[in-house]
Amino acid sequence: IGKSEYLRILVINYLPDGDGGHAIVEGIARSKSIRYIKINNLSNDGFTSIVRALGSLSQLENLAIDGINNVDPNDWSELGTLLESGVCKLKELFLCRNNYIGNE
Repeated sequence: IGKSEYLRILVINYLPDGDGGHAIVEGIARSKSIRYIKINNLSNDGFTSIVRALGSLSQLENLAIDGINNVDPNDWSELGTLLESGVCKLKELFLCRNNYIGNE
């Protein structure tokens, strides 16, 4: 993932916890070509890893977090902090069918 020059769209239907998920996210963080990411079925661990990777993806334009994600409000606020920082310059953000987002 990290070395691909042609990967523009990445859809992840399940991101495992642990080493397997972290390896995928490390590859995503090194990518310079991904413009759109859609992720479903995240745990807190997976979500935290993805948010950290987003800080390295200045070229990312669209992010969709969809599905029944079991992410707690504190982790959602980490995404908010990242977006407020201006590091991630998304054109579109889709948050559908997510539990526990809260009002922050």
